[in-house]
Amino acid sequence: MADTDNIIDTNTLAEETTASLNPLHLPEIVAHLGYFLKPKDLLNALLVNRTWHTLLGPFLWIVTRFHSRWVSTKLRTRNPSGETLRRNAHLIRYLTCPGLQFINHLLPRCCNLQELELSALGPIVVPLLNQNANSLKSLKQTAMFPHLNGDIISKWGFFTAIASLTQLRELHLEYLEIPARELYMFLKTCAQITTLHLRICRWTISEPQLDAVDFEHIQTMSLLKNVQTPMQELKFFTRCPSLRSLVWWVSGKFTKDERPHIHELLSSRAGNLRTFAIHTTTLDDNDIATCIEALPTLPNLNLSGSSLGKHTVQAILGRISNLVELDLCSCKHLPRGFLQQILASCPNLESFAADYYNVKMPLSTPWPCTHLQSLRLSFVSFIKEAITTEEYDWIYGQLAALTYLKLLQIGEVHVPSLAPINIMELSLAKGFGQLKTLTKLEGLWVGNMYRGLGTAESTWIKEHLPLATVYLPCNPE
Repeated sequence: MADTDNIIDTNTLAEETTASLNPLHLPEIVAHLGYFLKPKDLLNALLVNRTWHTLLGPFLWIVTRFHSRWVSTKLRTRNPSGETLRRNAHLIRYLTCPGLQFINHLLPRCCNLQELELSALGPIVVPLLNQNANSLKSLKQTAMFPHLNGDIISKWGFFTAIASLTQLRELHLEYLEIPARELYMFLKTCAQITTLHLRICRWTISEPQLDAVDFEHIQTMSLLKNVQTPMQELKFFTRCPSLRSLVWWVSGKFTKDERPHIHELLSSRAGNLRTFAIHTTTLDDNDIATCIEALPTLPNLNLSGSSLGKHTVQAILGRISNLVELDLCSCKHLPRGFLQQILASCPNLESFAADYYNVKMPLSTPWPCTHLQSLRLSFVSFIKEAITTEEYDWIYGQLAALTYLKLLQIGEVHVPSLAPINIMELSLAKGFGQLKTLTKLEGLWVGNMYRGLGTAESTWIKEHLPLATVYLPCNPE
């Protein structure tokens, strides 16, 4: 009997030892798992047992998004009570706040923020910034209201508080007037961050002030519809020697006296620029062309929504061999046959987006861009004549040669209501089967121009393009 007792004791001891060696039974391991769990998985993990619930519960607060009253009503959710916020404020790292009513509950315990997104501003924001001066890396202020008066912002010391954020790397501001009294603090902040986004903002910087500073760390910048002249913004972003990506939505025009300086500033100070997006710009044809010509090694160009003339067209064709990404969607006044010229002379292009490709233009020069990975283009005929068999063979043949293609978007534009138009069919009968060479295709977007693929084509895609997901319009006609 004693021997039996000894065996039982030994087995029990072995089970306890095995359990103790299980990493998921160690509190520090379980707690560490919380950093890697998605919200849905985290909620499931809380149900495992009381220990897991205790250890992982705080991770629900790491990413905190408050809802506005409208959203809360729509989603039938409730924001936490003030007492709950005060008790857990120290756990929040990523905070999205639609108003100011929650912030007073976060003072003074919310002091470990890394990212903060606000849609309203007030004096109470300043102490929140001050108590996160050593941790905040990203500050986003989004708004849909008229400019806040610079004098009021200055009284709060808003930009002084921003300048005290020693870890700040990303700054996003909208609908703000940067007060002259705190301009130095704004420039000081710009000298330390790597990403700057200014939308519909207003500021005044004299040339001596601007010439005295360089924003050496900024690599990504967006300047969208600000209350500045193009030359003021040009001089501003050309003080960023490390700038690699610029999105520029200009709200004015260069004067005749300013135009000679465009090429000089860009060519001498923007040599590291790799992505240049001039969206829906009010700049004229000559000014856009000058910007492109000043950046001979620019690989990525986005002119979507702009009005292009002959000078811009010539500038693009003169740089086409260096371009890797080109976006001409919704561009006005594109010359007849321009897209054909581009695709016939762009050996290094990897991403191309435009609206209509007229298949009735001469189809003699094959596309050399065989390493294209993303293509958005609609193949149509703008005359009453139907697309011929030869034209179908040629277009599908060019697409079939793009064996590196991962994304193909067709028909993602509105059909001109006044122009007679014939749309290329996506059918096996017309040559769709030639696309069996696109084995790397991951996405096929079929826009509203088409009625969708038939059953035979859908079956064919599953068999020959196993990686491809087909995206059809929500409400195809």
